[in-house]
Amino acid sequence: MSTQFAYRHLVIAVGDLAQPAPAQVALLEKDGLRNADELALEFDDWLVRARDALAPGLLTLLDELNALLEDMSGPTGPWSFEALATAPEWARVRELASRAFALFGRPEA
Repeated sequence: MSTQFAYRHLVIAVGDLAQPAPAQVALLEKDGLRNADELALEFDDWLVRARDALAPGLLTLLDELNALLEDMSGPTGPWSFEALATAPEWARVRELASRAFALFGRPEA
């Protein structure tokens, strides 16, 4: 798998994390998923694979996002569809993901 392929999928995964809760629920339901942790798992998978292709500033922001998602991990984390709309952690995830999404493709990022 090429780094460019992984980079494109990382952009999609970050975009999914930046979406409002209703869009995230629709995306998960479309794929037959019942748990919001799939958004975090997808992001983490592509971040690992695309890491070498990321500008330092973008990587720092994505690492911060990844750390937040890791802090949320575990069976009692805010992974329900309801939590997507109500948990303050998800508001922070969306904020970081939106900032990161805006930096993709900017070499100075």
